[in-house]
Amino acid sequence: MGNNVRWSVCTSELATVGQASLFYGGGFTQLSVQTLGVVSSGLYAFLVAFIILKVMDKVVGGLRVSKEEEMVGLVLSEHGGYGYPANIPQSYDLSNA
Repeated sequence: MGNNVRWSVCTSELATVGQASLFYGGGFTQLSVQTLGVVSSGLYAFLVAFIILKVMDKVVGGLRVSKEEEMVGLVLSEHGGYGYPANIPQSYDLSNA
């Protein structure tokens, strides 16, 4: 989001299109309009994400895994596999089986 904010407020193309900007003698009018657009976009994205996550929390029954699943490891509990070679149990002696 940082690049979007920087380029929407500081780009030279926007400075000469429409109303003159701060650096071209237009005052703070254009800068305030651009800042309002950035702030309102960020607020909209936050609110929509918050609502979606709240709905998912109620429908699914929570966004977190249980403590047991977290201790075992999410790769093993969610996918049934091992994520790293160091976590694979040592091979068993099959000659006694």
